[in-house]
Amino acid sequence: MKSAARLRALLVAVLLLVGAFGVPAAAAAPRFSVLVFSKTTNFRHDSIEAGNAAIKKLGEENNFAVEATEDAAAFTDTNLARFAAIIFNNTNSTPQSGDLLNAEQRAAFQRYIQRGGGWTGIHAATASERDWKWFEGLAGAIFDFHPVIQPGRVKVLDHAHPSTKHLPDLWELEGEEWYNWKINPTGKVHTLAQIKLRDGIEGL
Repeated sequence: MKSAARLRALLVAVLLLVGAFGVPAAAAAPRFSVLVFSKTTNFRHDSIEAGNAAIKKLGEENNFAVEATEDAAAFTDTNLARFAAIIFNNTNSTPQSGDLLNAEQRAAFQRYIQRGGGWTGIHAATASERDWKWFEGLAGAIFDFHPVIQPGRVKVLDHAHPSTKHLPDLWELEGEEWYNWKINPTGKVHTLAQIKLRDGIEGL
């Protein structure tokens, strides 16, 4: 009987402690989800995998979920509605090599943006869907060509934006693919940083 009494007393004590201090909370649910899309039908950048890994790391550090795919079938109204933003990670296509999205998938993507969905394009994303004027308007400009990789400097124009506020006035890069655009978007889009052409970068 004494053992039973001690056991009951111990259980009561444990329950009181749980009530006072609680139990370890489960991991917090992700604040939102993003879809990383990296399909290519043209030149494929070796950095795609590193980019996907970096975005997933950011998700882990900032509590958002990341899904990566190269399957254009992900572009449906129902599926895209699950994501706060879509990231085109070095997607690349030409009309000759084949589009990334078919007509139905393009329409779903447009509706997603029109409903307030977010979009970010990394590097060769501007070399995608080059005959789609709507996408050119979304990206701000479409890639034309780039000269050989070479060093250069970037003039930071917006020091308040989260993506550039940590950068110096002149950001020096040891080597980069400096893109030329089919149409210069200056004055039509909000530019965060701009290549310093006076540095003599060849081919621009």
